[in-house]
Amino acid sequence: MSEPEKITDQKADPFRLGRRYSKEVGTDGEETYREVPLREEDLLFPQEGDRLVVTDPHVQNMLYLRGALDILLRDRPDAKVFSDHVIDFGVEGIRPLGPDVVVFVDLKEPWHARSGTFEAVEFAARPLLVVEMTSPDTRRNDLAPKVDLYYRVGVPYYAIVDHGPRGDWSPVVLRGYRAAPGGYSPVQPDEKGRLWLPTLNLWLVPENEKVFLGTADGERLPDWSETHAANKKAIVRIEELETLTEEAILARREAERETMNESRQRAEAEKRGINESRKRLDAEKLASEEARKRADADKLASEEARKRADAESRSADLTALVAQLQAQLRQAGGSV
Repeated sequence: MSEPEKITDQKADPFRLGRRYSKEVGTDGEETYREVPLREEDLLFPQEGDRLVVTDPHVQNMLYLRGALDILLRDRPDAKVFSDHVIDFGVEGIRPLGPDVVVFVDLKEPWHARSGTFEAVEFAARPLLVVEMTSPDTRRNDLAPKVDLYYRVGVPYYAIVDHGPRGDWSPVVLRGYRAAPGGYSPVQPDEKGRLWLPTLNLWLVPENEKVFLGTADGERLPDWSETHAANKKAIVRIEELETLTEEAILARREAERETMNESRQRAEAEKRGINESRKRLDAEKLASEEARKRADADKLASEEARKRADAESRSADLTALVAQLQAQLRQAGGSV
């Protein structure tokens, strides 16, 4: 089988805008579905099941805005953000449209994701904002008919992310339209190319071929992928901190255990020191008592020695006296 002929001229491809399945009823009444190419008018008034061909920057910007706005409004049950969804605004004479991104508020009840076309009137929903991203084949619709259509269906602010006639503008150009009596009034970006979205109090900011939403202070709004990545990073950090906390707890417990051991060892050492001091005091007391006893014994011995010396001295004196008396007696006897 030969390969299909490669189409070099984009406009020669009948399916360059996209495709849809068209129901056909045969002469026998049998229903069949045939794939047919989309026309430029079909892009303006899409049907459920249409498969559009869009550029990568178009898809990236649409997905970012949808995700960022979903996160911004997640605490508002009366709000709903749609992207590339068929919307029936409920205005007579205007068929359902398919904005790239649209924000509704004041829904009287939640909308179920499995539903098809969103019927704005049925939910009493009020549009706040529509954002369209241009592609080479959709740019004419975005810049002309849709400006009139979105005003007529009651969209107070319409923003366009313009990628240029060939889809290669970088940075993209932002265009704004604010509802005024009689039609939209064009809004010019500021000196940084940013577009203020008054219905949401946010900046729409160009960044090369992409855009992002920023707060009045310039803080970038994350989308779901960025939030998921940030949450994942936060979870990893929490796990790291929990691990560090567990390690710190174990380290603190080990330090407390070591401190208790050191305290016990110091207490035991102090107890041993007290016992040794008591023993030294007892030994010193015993030595002092023995010394006192020795001193008393030495004193007693000295007293006894003195007494013996005195006794010996008296004995010697008596002996001398006796000898003297004997001598005197002898002399006296010789004289008689």
